[in-house]
Order: sequence, then C-alpha cells, then structure tokens
Amino acid sequence: MRLLLDKNEKPELETRLKKSKDLSEWKRIFAIIGYDDGQSIEKLADLLRLSTYTVKNYLRDYNSKKKVRNDLRGGSQSKLTAEESEKLEKHLVERTYLKVKNIVAYVKGQFNKKYSRSGMTAWLQSKGFTFKRPKHIPGKLNPQAQANFIEENKKLKETLGVHEEIYFMDTGHPEYQSKAVYGWIKKGECKTL
Repeated sequence: MRLLLDKNEKPELETRLKKSKDLSEWKRIFAIIGYDDGQSIEKLADLLRLSTYTVKNYLRDYNSKKKVRNDLRGGSQSKLTAEESEKLEKHLVERTYLKVKNIVAYVKGQFNKKYSRSGMTAWLQSKGFTFKRPKHIPGKLNPQAQANFIEENKKLKETLGVHEEIYFMDTGHPEYQSKAVYGWIKKGECKTL
C-alpha cells in the first residue's frame, strides 16, 4: 500500500495526534504516521490491538479521502411522534423516575412503543434530561400553622383534667429521614426533597 505524506501533512497530523482526545481518531492518525515512518501493517496492528484489516482500512481511507476520524453514528428515528414526545416530556417533568426501565414500561403501556434501556437513555439525554439528585432542603416552616398550634395548645392546657397529660412525639426518627436518590430530572430544573 502506498502512502506518502507531504512535508505539511505530517507535522499537522503529529500535532493533531498530540491534541486528540478521541481514541479512534488517535489510533487512525497513529497508524498513518507509523506507516509513513516505515512500520509494517502487522506491527501497527499489534501495537494498536487492532486487526490488520482495520489498519489497512485506516490507510485506504486516508489515501482516498484524507479521513482521520470515524463517521458519526446517526442513530435511528425516534419511535415516538412529536406529540407523544411532548406528552412524555411533560410527564417526566411532573414525575421523577429512578430507573430507565420504569420509563420504558410507562412508554410501552402509554404509547405501545417498545424501547431498549439504552435507546430510552439516549432519548432522555437528547431531550435534556440528566440523572441527578434532587436538592435536599429542610422542610419549610409555616408561621401561621405554628401560631395556630400554639393557640390550640394553650386552650388544650386550660381544659386539661386532673389525671390527663399531654404528650408530644417526634414525627420521624433521624435515622429514618428521607434521603435524596438519583432520578431523571430535566437539566436546569431544580427538584427538591
């Protein structure tokens, strides 16, 4: 296979190799530069842990199209119509799901459309949902309810019999307080617990 890099191509590829964060792009460029430096296809395949067929394809692609990146994956069309997508988005804003499989089950039951977990995860991400925790905040106090309670408590004490007592109990043991867990929440939206 013939591959000759001109004096401008090689430095550009070497710079791109150093800066690349995409492993597939890095492997392609490494194979191109290595082959140009005189390495055999077999040696490059061994170094990159690829098949010789793949390395040959990388070199052919560069020779014919100057290709150094893999093609983007297009994916498939959404199974949901625009109207169904809108309804699902609205539902997911109102209700937080902890697991994708439960969203898949909801879509199957509601719209009779079957999604895989990875397919639904991709749909969620494309619609701006992310897997995060709700913000854990203490319960908000209601000053009016507190004033009402104090007033009722005073009245209760005044009407208390000789052998009657008032007991106060805590509504929840600290060990059993709610804990925030991850769920599918729209980016930019702050759900609270």
